[in-house]
This record gives sequence, structure tokens and C-alpha cells, in this order.
Amino acid sequence: LFAAACVCLVEIHYERKKNEASILKEIERQQLRLRLQRDEMTGAYNRKALHDALRDMESDESGDSFVFVVVDIDNFKTINDQYGHLVGDRFLVEFVKTLRLYCADTSVFRYGGDEFCLFFRNESLDAVIEICRNIQGKLNQITFADLPGATLLASFGIAVYSNQDN
Repeated sequence: LFAAACVCLVEIHYERKKNEASILKEIERQQLRLRLQRDEMTGAYNRKALHDALRDMESDESGDSFVFVVVDIDNFKTINDQYGHLVGDRFLVEFVKTLRLYCADTSVFRYGGDEFCLFFRNESLDAVIEICRNIQGKLNQITFADLPGATLLASFGIAVYSNQDN
């Protein structure tokens, strides 16, 4: 009986280790999946995540409405050419911080370069326009002490989508 108990304890020990390893592997897999959907520099979701969100939106049957905003940093090429890519990277990071400040409940996606997308669910067009104006106002206030004359401005394009059957 003692020998059987010892064998069971050893088996329990190894099963526990196996389960812990399996859980750690799943956690690593989830973390990798999240990293593959994020832009490394800005922390915004990347283009793949945007495509996944758009696919999910099209298959959504909840009747929700969506407002999709494309945001482009004005004169970004000039900033990169005049001040260098490291400064351009600072502009991008600051820009995403501003987007997140005003879009806390909304996903921010980096489509590429200086183009970003915002994806609002069940927000009115007027509310989204006001958010975009607030973002623009905040961008106008951002200054870079070591870069006199450098300004951070953006242009916005807005589209409304609803998959409700009318």
C-alpha cells in the first residue's frame, strides 16, 4: 500500500509539472499572439490587427454601427527629412499617446508609416467628429523644446458603417 501511495505521489508530481509546462506554453503563445498584433515602436495595433478587426466587423451580426477614422500626420516626410528618423519616431510615439488620450475606449491601429486608423463602435458621427477636433487641438499644443518650429498636425478622414438590415 505504501509503495502504491509513493507511485501515486510521484505520478501526481510529474502530472503537475506537465500541467505547469503546458500552462506556461499557452501563456507564451498568447503573449506572442499579442506581440504579433502590435506595432513595436508605438504600441498601437498593427495592420494585421486592423484587417482582423475589419473582418470581425463585417461578420458582426449585433446591428452595431461603426465609425472608421483614418488619420495621417501632416508633413511627416518633411519632419523625417529635416530632423531625421529618430525625431520622426518621437513624433509617432507622441501622436499615438494623444490618440489614446482621446480614444480610450477605441482601438488605435498603425496602418503604415504615418497613417493610423481609429475604430469606434456605437458612437455617433457628431461625437467622433468632436473627438477628432479635440485630438487636433491637443496636437496643436504639443511642442518639442529641442525642435523649434516643429509642429504635429494631422488630417482626418471619417466613414460610417452599419451592417443593419434596413
